[in-house]
Amino acid sequence: YPFLRPEKMKAYIDKAHARDMKVKIYYTVRELSNRAP
Repeated sequence: YPFLRPEKMKAYIDKAHARDMKVKIYYTVRELSNRAP
């Protein structure tokens, strides 16, 4: 929480880093609570 698929995100970031690329993650649930349906 709040990241639902950290393994896939890490794999994506690792691939980018292997190619000397940078990754910025903008993944927010600021307007939601953990009680949202």
